Amino acid sequence: MQHIGTMSDPIETAIFEQMRPRLTAISRRIVGSEAEAEDIVQDCFLRWQLVDRTALATPALSPILANT
Repeated sequence: MQHIGTMSDPIETAIFEQMRPRLTAISRRIVGSEAEAEDIVQDCFLRWQLVDRTALATPALSPILANT
Protein backbone atom coordinates (compact mmCIF):
# COMPACT_ATOMS: atom_id res chain seq x y z
CA MET A 1 0.00 0.00 0.00
CA GLN A 2 1.46 3.35 -1.01
CA HIS A 3 0.66 6.38 1.11
CA ILE A 4 0.66 9.72 -0.66
CA GLY A 5 1.19 12.74 1.55
CA THR A 6 0.17 16.32 1.14
CA MET A 7 3.31 17.87 2.60
CA SER A 8 4.71 20.71 0.57
CA ASP A 9 8.25 19.43 1.05
CA PRO A 10 8.88 16.11 -0.71
CA ILE A 11 12.05 15.59 1.34
CA GLU A 12 10.05 15.62 4.58
CA THR A 13 7.54 13.21 3.08
CA ALA A 14 10.44 10.95 2.09
CA ILE A 15 11.82 11.09 5.64
CA PHE A 16 8.49 9.97 7.05
CA GLU A 17 8.02 7.28 4.42
CA GLN A 18 11.49 5.95 5.24
CA MET A 19 10.43 5.62 8.89
CA ARG A 20 6.92 4.30 8.16
CA PRO A 21 7.83 0.57 8.25
CA ARG A 22 9.57 0.96 11.62
CA LEU A 23 6.69 2.96 13.06
CA THR A 24 4.19 0.40 11.74
CA ALA A 25 6.18 -2.46 13.30
CA ILE A 26 6.28 -0.68 16.67
CA SER A 27 2.57 0.10 16.47
CA ARG A 28 1.73 -3.47 15.46
CA ARG A 29 3.57 -4.82 18.51
CA ILE A 30 1.64 -2.43 20.74
CA VAL A 31 -1.87 -2.94 19.33
CA GLY A 32 -1.54 -6.43 17.83
CA SER A 33 -3.30 -5.59 14.57
CA GLU A 34 -1.73 -4.71 11.20
CA ALA A 35 -4.73 -2.63 10.10
CA GLU A 36 -4.90 -0.68 13.35
CA ALA A 37 -1.12 -0.14 13.29
CA GLU A 38 -1.35 1.30 9.77
CA ASP A 39 -4.16 3.62 10.90
CA ILE A 40 -2.07 4.82 13.84
CA VAL A 41 0.94 5.52 11.64
CA GLN A 42 -1.19 7.35 9.08
CA ASP A 43 -2.62 9.47 11.91
CA CYS A 44 0.96 10.22 12.97
CA PHE A 45 1.75 11.25 9.41
CA LEU A 46 -1.19 13.67 9.38
CA ARG A 47 -0.23 15.10 12.77
CA TRP A 48 3.39 15.43 11.70
CA GLN A 49 2.30 17.65 8.82
CA LEU A 50 0.87 20.12 11.34
CA VAL A 51 3.98 20.29 13.55
CA ASP A 52 6.35 23.23 13.26
CA ARG A 53 9.46 21.17 12.61
CA THR A 54 11.70 24.24 12.84
CA ALA A 55 10.98 24.22 16.59
CA LEU A 56 12.16 20.61 16.96
CA ALA A 57 15.71 19.78 17.94
CA THR A 58 15.50 16.59 15.86
CA PRO A 59 12.92 15.32 13.35
CA ALA A 60 12.45 12.12 15.37
CA LEU A 61 8.88 10.86 15.15
CA SER A 62 8.80 8.82 18.35
CA PRO A 63 7.18 11.57 20.49
CA ILE A 64 4.33 11.88 18.00
CA LEU A 65 3.80 8.11 18.03
CA ALA A 66 3.83 8.07 21.85
CA ASN A 67 1.10 10.74 22.01
CA THR A 68 -1.30 8.96 19.68
